[in-house]
Amino acid sequence: MIRRRFPYDVQAGSAACWLLLALAALPFGPIGCSSQPAAPPPGTQSTQTAPPAPLVPPAAAIPTAERPPSALMEVGDAAESLFNAANSKDWRAAAGQLEALQASAADLPGDLRKPDLVVQLRSRVDNLGQTVRAHQRIETMDDANGITRLVAELATKYQTRIPYEVILLDYYGRQLELGIAGARLPLLKQTTADLRSTWNMIERTILERGKVDDAKRFTDIVVQLEGARSVDEFVAPARAELAAVDQLQNIFRN
Repeated sequence: MIRRRFPYDVQAGSAACWLLLALAALPFGPIGCSSQPAAPPPGTQSTQTAPPAPLVPPAAAIPTAERPPSALMEVGDAAESLFNAANSKDWRAAAGQLEALQASAADLPGDLRKPDLVVQLRSRVDNLGQTVRAHQRIETMDDANGITRLVAELATKYQTRIPYEVILLDYYGRQLELGIAGARLPLLKQTTADLRSTWNMIERTILERGKVDDAKRFTDIVVQLEGARSVDEFVAPARAELAAVDQLQNIFRN
């Protein structure tokens, strides 16, 4: 009798068939090669999350009509640079910044709100023409920083990326430098008190943005300023304050 040959033993084949049936019953997807990841099972959420939305909209997101006039902001920038040049006694740079400031001030729109502040601003610009030529360091610093404060107040009627309180902290930092340069302890103490009041108004906003370390660092600096008893003791925390303000401004720029 001829025995028919099978490719595998019947008993082994039966076991293999049962194994294939069992595998087919499992909840696998189609077998194949794919470069795409498998979809998550129903009822589960993907671990991938979208990047967080920016905390502050880009400058382009602010309607043009609601932005501060460019000439006004240029006045503020030139005044701050002029302050720094006078503080370092770089009178050549101070003369250049004065020229830029005067040009921007001449381009200020005539319909700026708070005309009384505009009058004060133009008066300080006129004063700078004299103090810079005479190389009067303290007077130049005083008028230049006063202009930055006036610009900040004039800009409050517009939409700005950096809050008014943070701009004031920058102004107070320069006031501290002015007090140190003139050895004016009463000015240093008054500026520290004003700085503390302003920081109390903006600290919560910084914390709400998750910048706990930045807030703690600035609070520590304020405490150091409040503990200063001589002009020399104000020097280090005053410098630290200006650096910390730069970091606070970056929170709203980025």
